[in-house]
Amino acid sequence: MIRRPVAAGGFYPGSESTLRETLNTFFSSLGGLSEPGSPAIVGGLVPHAGYEYSGQVAAHTFLEFRTHLPETFVVLGPNHRGIGSGVAIVTAGTWESPLGPLAIDEVLARDIFALCDIMDDDATAHSREHSIEVQVPFIQYIGGTKFVPICMAMQDEATAEEVGTAIAEAVREKKVGILASSDLTHLGSYYGFLPTREDPLEWMKVIDGSILKGIEEMSTEKVYETASLTTACGYGCIASMIVACHHLGLKNARVLEYRTSYDVSGDKSLIVGYGSAVIT
Repeated sequence: MIRRPVAAGGFYPGSESTLRETLNTFFSSLGGLSEPGSPAIVGGLVPHAGYEYSGQVAAHTFLEFRTHLPETFVVLGPNHRGIGSGVAIVTAGTWESPLGPLAIDEVLARDIFALCDIMDDDATAHSREHSIEVQVPFIQYIGGTKFVPICMAMQDEATAEEVGTAIAEAVREKKVGILASSDLTHLGSYYGFLPTREDPLEWMKVIDGSILKGIEEMSTEKVYETASLTTACGYGCIASMIVACHHLGLKNARVLEYRTSYDVSGDKSLIVGYGSAVIT
């Protein structure tokens, strides 16, 4: 199966030259790409909004992944479209981006699928979803060659535990990057979420900071406790990533960056929070 991009030209540039120039700008502002380090197991958080808003934040995580350049990547993203399986992996094929094809790690994907009873091999859930697709050019840009996409409509604690445990069991002998794709609070009438009459940026700084603190503490309990108070879209993806990192013995978690869409738009009536973090 070849999956064609559905978010190119919208969430990120649709031409190779413009996309590469955009990525060059993100990483140049951080000092540029280092030489890839020895492969290692590493976890992380990345946002998935339009590159104009969240791409610079995502670059912080991918720059860290470059220093531990994994042999392959597992990318967990929420299902915004509500189609397909509740937990959907794709076990074969390639995904196209303007930078070319990125192959699915078929061996790893099938191992994860075999270990997770609640998971379906279902391309339909991925067919219109952007949360994983927008990570593909970043993976390609830093030198990645293989990945496994997992789309999660079901994001409860039991599901996250099962998915994270299956990933850990499947990758134990591999040097894999595990990415949770999630934006943080979505605030404004457009999202049906107006939780405060105070300064929304200050409120978001506290509530999003609590989710990021949950990553720092590698606490799925804190992530779920805070997610219940706000509108982060990929909280179960974050929890699954933390569960996998726990099982794999990773202990050093760091928040790298936090910004909001207000930093670009200057609009307080519609704000989304974006964070980046890494676990090694």
